[in-house]
Amino acid sequence: MIYNSVLEFCLKNKPLNGEILGLDIGTKKTGVAISTYNQSVAVPSFVIYESNKEVLIKKIAEAFKEKDCAYIVIGFPFGWEEGLSAKWIMEIATGLASLDFSVLLYDEGRTSVKVKNVIYEAKGKMTKKQMQSYDASVASLIL
Repeated sequence: MIYNSVLEFCLKNKPLNGEILGLDIGTKKTGVAISTYNQSVAVPSFVIYESNKEVLIKKIAEAFKEKDCAYIVIGFPFGWEEGLSAKWIMEIATGLASLDFSVLLYDEGRTSVKVKNVIYEAKGKMTKKQMQSYDASVASLIL
């Protein structure tokens, strides 16, 4: 099931124990973060490089099962629902929900800009290594 309300998500998914898979979904790459078991810290984990919808859904499902996660949180551009990016994200969320995953859509609210600003303030520019983990960092901010 797909939820866009944190309260509704929490009420329908008790107990809220276990790691959470956080996703920053793009059309070419998807950042993945995983919370700690007690959900107190979100850690940038990896990036999935995939532009095929069915393959991306399969890779996310595999990561979910491999990491033994309890839920999925996906960054969603609320207010931009008619955009291509939002439609793509909704297709992925719907595909995951059809596999019986509980999915929470969470307002990504300029998370990409926030991560870039933190990196630029610390270093002045992004290194190649930081660019590779950038999407996973955004996913951790979503969580």
